[in-house]
Amino acid sequence: MNKTTTLTISLISALSFNPAQAAPVCKPLTGYQQASASLIPVSCTDPNYKVLAKLNASKRFPDVTYLGFDGSCYVSNDAQTINVSWGSKPLTIKTISAWTNNFDTFDVPYLFGNGATGTVGTVVTQMSVFNHSGKNIGQIYTKDTINLAKYPTPEDDVVVAGSNYFEGAKGTIKISSSQGSNGIVVIESIGGTLCVTSDHD
Repeated sequence: MNKTTTLTISLISALSFNPAQAAPVCKPLTGYQQASASLIPVSCTDPNYKVLAKLNASKRFPDVTYLGFDGSCYVSNDAQTINVSWGSKPLTIKTISAWTNNFDTFDVPYLFGNGATGTVGTVVTQMSVFNHSGKNIGQIYTKDTINLAKYPTPEDDVVVAGSNYFEGAKGTIKISSSQGSNGIVVIESIGGTLCVTSDHD
C-alpha cells in the first residue's frame, strides 16, 4: 500500500468518526399542565413587546412578511409562561409570535387577505427558553401552518433554527389550543420532540 492510499484511508477514517458528526440528542417535551398558559393578542408595534422588531432582528424568518395589524401578534408574558420538561430538564418558555402573509395552503381557502374567509394561515414564533435557575439558555424559532377549522386547534410547530444551547435545533413541537375571551389563545397541550446537537446543560 503506497503512502497516498494510506493518507486517503486515514482522512476518511478521521472524517467518519469526527465528533461533530455525532447523532443529535433528541428528547420529548412533556409535563405541561393543561391550560396553564395563554397567548395574549397585542399590537405588533406595541413598545412594551416589540414583537415584529424582535422577529425581524432575529433574522430567522427572512422569507416572510407579516400581517402587522393589532391582534395578529401574540405574547406569553411573565404571568403566562409555559412550563414543560425536555426529557428530565424543566424549562420555562416565553413566546412572541405573529401571523404572516406567507403560506401555501395547497388550494385550501386561507385565513387572511384578499377578502378570503378561509381557516388556514402561517404563524412564526420565537421562544425564549429558561432553565430551572431562571437563566436564559437560548431561543427556539418555529414556523407552523394552522387550520382553525379544527377544535382544539392542532399545531405542528416546525423548528427552523435556534440559538445558544439550541443552535442547530430541529424537531416538531406539537401544540393544541382553544380560543378564550378577548382573543386570548389558551394552550391545551404541548408535546413533540426537540433535538439539539449536544446535551451540554
